[in-house]
Amino acid sequence: MSKIFPYDIPASGICLVSLSMNSDMQNSLYAMFSALDARGYEVWTVGAKDPVCSNAKHTSHNIYVDCPARPGIAKGTFDIAAANHVVAAIRSTGCKTVYFESVHLWNCYVLACLGKKYTRVTTLHDVVPHDGSKSVLACQKLQCRLSDFVAIKSEAFCEDCSRLYGVPAERILTVGVFREWPPYEPGVGDGSCLFFGRVRKYKGLPAMDEIVRSMPMLRFTIMGSPDDQSRSALDAIKDLPNCTVVDREVMDTEMEEAFRQASWVLLPYENASQSGVIIDSYKYGRPVVAFDVGAIGNQVMDGVTGFLVPAGDIDAFISKVKMATAIGKAEYSQMTRASYDFGRERYSAEAMSDLLITKLNLKANKGH
Repeated sequence: MSKIFPYDIPASGICLVSLSMNSDMQNSLYAMFSALDARGYEVWTVGAKDPVCSNAKHTSHNIYVDCPARPGIAKGTFDIAAANHVVAAIRSTGCKTVYFESVHLWNCYVLACLGKKYTRVTTLHDVVPHDGSKSVLACQKLQCRLSDFVAIKSEAFCEDCSRLYGVPAERILTVGVFREWPPYEPGVGDGSCLFFGRVRKYKGLPAMDEIVRSMPMLRFTIMGSPDDQSRSALDAIKDLPNCTVVDREVMDTEMEEAFRQASWVLLPYENASQSGVIIDSYKYGRPVVAFDVGAIGNQVMDGVTGFLVPAGDIDAFISKVKMATAIGKAEYSQMTRASYDFGRERYSAEAMSDLLITKLNLKANKGH
């Protein structure tokens, strides 16, 4: 059971930190900044310079820093002077609570430098690293050890958090995924299906190959940057006439266009914790078809915001996609609205700010 901070955090404020260059992480950072700031809380951000998200803020409370583009070992990882600048930036805010929204190797150094004078909160988006990555696991272990509290995105992974990282239950907070939420725009898309996000084997790339080949009458788009292990499999799909492949990282505006053009979003994942792609689907009122793995079953209201398929049953997945793309316009329109409303209530930064305020016992700045 996740706990609430045992003490108040007054007007010293909260500093939200993400050194990630991933658009979704940056979107979360600035969405929560806007939500807390609008409600009168003393809030700052420290983020990577040249943000790629469209909702980045540029007020006196938003600090941008140089940092490696990747969270692991990369060019610039051992630039101690630049890492010290991140520490100095956080200290300059005057905030005594520091909330790290993403994992990054530099976070470990920053957490150690801040020390016990600060309340340090680390977020784990994937408590169980995908593909069993030992480097990610090691980085997350160290980051957890240097933090006072660990925030996870789903209550279902509390036991895994304690088992893998040695974090006592009283130091685990459950704070779900959150995004900036746009106004609702009715629309039914063009009937096509979208597979979005970093292209990885565990995300069901082999299944997508079979799905695309089995339904030549449907149009598919695969959008996202592949790793080396996925490149050859993705190249094979490129040759299929009913599939468009955009094999690179995309900007927020391209992502929004892709979701609004598609009618369905497909998640044939082999394993998962929770899915940020589902949240992005709901932002734009797009229902999903997904394998019921990890915590995805908690994100999809079967038959309302999309359809769940028993894990690994590719034949059932294909049948469900055929059924979904054949439903009438009225029923589909109901699902698009239900997806949007369900997502806004559970994943918008405005809604999640209530939970963050409660979990951290934040107190509004009366002088705001």
